[in-house]
Parts: sequence; structure tokens; C-alpha cells
Amino acid sequence: MAQPGRKSQEAVALAPYRAEPARLRPSPGLSEPEGKLFADIVLASSPGHFQEVDRPLLDCYVRALVVVESTTRTIAANPDDASSGLLKTQAQAFRMVDRLAMRLRCSPQARAGHVNPASKLPRAARSYYDRNALEDDSWNPP
Repeated sequence: MAQPGRKSQEAVALAPYRAEPARLRPSPGLSEPEGKLFADIVLASSPGHFQEVDRPLLDCYVRALVVVESTTRTIAANPDDASSGLLKTQAQAFRMVDRLAMRLRCSPQARAGHVNPASKLPRAARSYYDRNALEDDSWNPP
């Protein structure tokens, strides 16, 4: 039963503190475009969405997206000379992106069915400092 009146100084001092979970930083093995895409994906999600165990899948997802973009640009530049190997590589990368997006819950379908009222709250805009902290080259993973 709650006690009437003001809370004591001790009761206020012991209030729980909830820190925002740390966001994943790009892996050191990623190229510059892959690192930027990694940061975009992590910043577009809630802070606790991706955990350290998701890093290998997220790295593969980012690499597959870069392959899709590069093969699409190559095919669009000269569609008549697109080799079957290039088309096959693009198709495999598309399938990989599709599968990993569902596993990582990056797809619109994965985000659509939330019933948690907190998930409907607007997210704070990501600042330049958040992006800079994720793309900082001086950071060394443990």
C-alpha cells in the first residue's frame, strides 16, 4: 500500500535508472559504403533492436545490399550486354537480402504487426553526433 505524503530523499535516490542500450557500430571489415549503410540501418531502428549476436547477419545483409546495388547499376548501364553470371549474382543477392531482412526484422512486414503502444511513439531524430559516433574510425571493437 502506498504511503501518503512526499517520498523521502532515500526513496527518490534509489529510483531505477534506465539507460538507452548502446547501438551496434559497423564492423571493422566493412568497406566505406557498407559501413554507411550499416549505420543507416542501425540508426533507423530502435536502440535495442540489434544486439551483438545480430552482427554477422547484419554484416551479410549490408554486403548483399551493396552487391544488389552494384549489379543493378551495371545492368542498367548496358542492359543488352548483361551476362548470365551477372544476372544470376543479382538474383542470388536479392534472395539473400529478402531472407536476411525477415530474420533481422528490417522488412515492412516485420514491423507492421506491433501491438506495443511504445512502438507507435514517434522516434527522436538522429543527430549528426549519433551518426559520427557510429562511423568513427578510431573505435576498436573488443
